[in-house]
Amino acid sequence: MEPGSPSASTSERSTNWTADFIGIVIAILTLTVPLAVIAYYSSSSDAPSATGYVKQRAESR
Repeated sequence: MEPGSPSASTSERSTNWTADFIGIVIAILTLTVPLAVIAYYSSSSDAPSATGYVKQRAESR
C-alpha cells in the first residue's frame, strides 16, 4: 500500500456499509421483538399463569 493511496476501495466500502446496515437492523430487531412479544402476551386475558398451569379456585359448598 502506497502512502497517500486510499485505505479501502469503493467496493469494499459499499460492502462494509451493507454489513453495518444489516447489523444495525438485526440489533434493533433483537431489542424490540422480545419486548413486543412480552407486551402482547402479558396483555392477553387468555395467557396462562407464569408457572405454566392454570390455578383452579376452590368451590365453596
